[in-house]
Amino acid sequence: VRGTGLPARCGAARVVLQLARDRQSALTPHAGKLLSVATRAILEERSAAARRAYASAAAQLARLAKPEPLGDLLRSLTQRYVLTAVTTNEQEERLTLASLVRELGRGAPDAMGGLRADWLPLAFIGRHEPRWEAERQEAGKQHEAGALASVWEE
Repeated sequence: VRGTGLPARCGAARVVLQLARDRQSALTPHAGKLLSVATRAILEERSAAARRAYASAAAQLARLAKPEPLGDLLRSLTQRYVLTAVTTNEQEERLTLASLVRELGRGAPDAMGGLRADWLPLAFIGRHEPRWEAERQEAGKQHEAGALASVWEE
């Protein structure tokens, strides 16, 4: 998104979050589509703060979404995570994908509970993820969990 500042992007995510929380009946028919738009925004966003705001909004939308579109989204996120090679450029993408699925699990536990088969493999893979090369170079941290594994420690 060009020409839109960080406060505007975070504010837009907050508006969606509040609408999903306060006006559930109005957003329920559109929750699946809005969830896919929020996911695309998360994956394209450069700012970590805006990604977190979009992820919170996506979690609220996941509560309202039907199981089919939510399951499709989770399967595509899992597939994208697994197929993304662990290179320097894609480490951030994998971390973003894992954080999004974790946030969906936190914010919409009932909706995610019925779809465990779609996201639990990602949690298992992520939990046992090896450390990245950049993380290995830090002295004294060889036995600690890597960034991807730490996403799933809760």
